[in-house]
Amino acid sequence: MTKALEWRLPLVLVLVLLWVPACAREPRVAVIGMTGLPPDTLYLGGMEDSLMTGPHPTRVEIFDGGQSSDAYRSALESARHVVEMPGLVAVVGHRDSRSTLVVGPVYRDDGIPLVVPNATSRAIRKLGPRVFMMSVDNGEEGTFLAEVAVDSLHARQVSVFHLSDEFGTDIDEGIRSALGRDGVMLLDDVEYGVKRQVCPDDFAALVEASLLRGEPDVVILASRTRDARCIARLFGERSPSVRFLAADAVDPGDSLLLGLGGVARSAWVTQFWSPFRDSASGAFAADYERRTGVRPTQGEALRWDGVHLVAAAVREVGPDRDRVTAYLQDLGRGRPPYHGVTGDISFGAGAHHPLILVDPSGRPVSERER
Repeated sequence: MTKALEWRLPLVLVLVLLWVPACAREPRVAVIGMTGLPPDTLYLGGMEDSLMTGPHPTRVEIFDGGQSSDAYRSALESARHVVEMPGLVAVVGHRDSRSTLVVGPVYRDDGIPLVVPNATSRAIRKLGPRVFMMSVDNGEEGTFLAEVAVDSLHARQVSVFHLSDEFGTDIDEGIRSALGRDGVMLLDDVEYGVKRQVCPDDFAALVEASLLRGEPDVVILASRTRDARCIARLFGERSPSVRFLAADAVDPGDSLLLGLGGVARSAWVTQFWSPFRDSASGAFAADYERRTGVRPTQGEALRWDGVHLVAAAVREVGPDRDRVTAYLQDLGRGRPPYHGVTGDISFGAGAHHPLILVDPSGRPVSERER
């Protein structure tokens, strides 16, 4: 061995020994993919620098794929982009059931856990064991609405108005099944398509035709906010004693209160979360509004919890897709539920998801778990 080589070897060894600890201290980067979300949910990015504790120090990066709410081709392209991100451990999204169903196979084929905040199609459960729904499905919500009509409002005759899409028909099936078990008469079951106009003339005709079948004690609406306001107001003008229950696609707040007019005192809406539910919900809502200028919806609260839930899994078990999946599957079984802004979160057969009945302003009236 030459003398030049002899003095270089110790120097190389010293450099290697210095480099290895430096690499060991550098945390692996875990990426949570977020796609198809409104701009305000970039508020979630504030938690990125707070996750350097626990047995697996990990920095979580949040990516917004920017998918439009009704462009399913864009959803698919966004999903394919997200799965190529280095360090991806999970995805939180998408913003509606149809988009989630379109992109679900992309994540499944790559072994990526998908946390679904507020998409509610029953078909999502069939996407596989790596899909985690944080809310009840549409059929369960329909059952809840029927139970409230019978148990709380003591209805003996019910009419239903529902959209002809998957959301409306799934909720309608849940309502029909529950009413059949309770022996309550379903007076009318009106299906209608999406309307472009505000309170179109044919809504008045549908309401008048429905009342010819009899006057219901309760009308259940599986509708969007604009349609629900119109239908309830038309019923109220013709039958002032009717009460109304609406599914979660109706947004409570000032717009709903003003749109309902005099029937607002006889109307209630299903929600998965309310800013008035408890002190933690109130604090989250106040901070969100201070930062963004708008009040958070149930969707924002659920997405917040979805991201923090995955981040908690990464802190606990490391940035590994299989271990994160196992962590999520074990919540409520071998692990205690994750306590978030929207309540205790767990998955599987024993999971319980809150359903909150709120007045048109959004204030809770009652709550059940399913």
